[in-house]
Amino acid sequence: MDQKMDDNSFSADSGRSPRCRNILQSALSCFAEEGFHRTTNKKIAARAGVAEGLLYHYFPDKEALLFAIIEEKFSKESSPIQKVYAEWEEKLEQGQITGKDLGVFLKQVGDATIASLVLHRDVFRIVVSEYRLLEKDREPLYPRMVYELSLNRFNRIVSVLAGWPEVRDVAQYFLGVLFSNFFFQEILSGKKICTVDNKIFLANLIDHFMKGLGPVSEANHLRGHHEVE
Repeated sequence: MDQKMDDNSFSADSGRSPRCRNILQSALSCFAEEGFHRTTNKKIAARAGVAEGLLYHYFPDKEALLFAIIEEKFSKESSPIQKVYAEWEEKLEQGQITGKDLGVFLKQVGDATIASLVLHRDVFRIVVSEYRLLEKDREPLYPRMVYELSLNRFNRIVSVLAGWPEVRDVAQYFLGVLFSNFFFQEILSGKKICTVDNKIFLANLIDHFMKGLGPVSEANHLRGHHEVE
């Protein structure tokens, strides 16, 4: 397989050196092809075209490499979903959103979430297979990042649009369903079982989610904005 994977390339904006980004990309390629445990530092170094000893200059072990890959992929404000949150948070701060925008927000978040899942398919596959490793003797990085970068932001914006006086934890009923559908179809079943068109799935999910929230006044204009800060 070609070393360069365009959909998963590491951005120069990360502040890492070109050599470090090359090592991370090579590690991701190896982990995706052979699995975390079967991949050796020797294989990663060979893929990156560097001496094995140089890996330890940047990363003390394979676990550190995996953590760096995950942190890089889910910390970037340039990713599709983070761009959507940033745009809506700016609208929220400027008082430019009302209750009638809820459906638009959900559609944009849904589309961007699906795009991010597809874009980083290999990373998610590794996360699923090595989930326990990510918690071993460390702070659970992936769950923390998911909450900080996605779930908390989703909850805050939806709560404002719905006019609730406090932030409610509803992300699991929307984003959780999207994640579950992706993992089942793209990773576990390989689209061989119960294939569902993403556009149809998202449209139905938005409909059910909004019905579950109850009436949302289109006239609501940031009611409760200060309370949900």
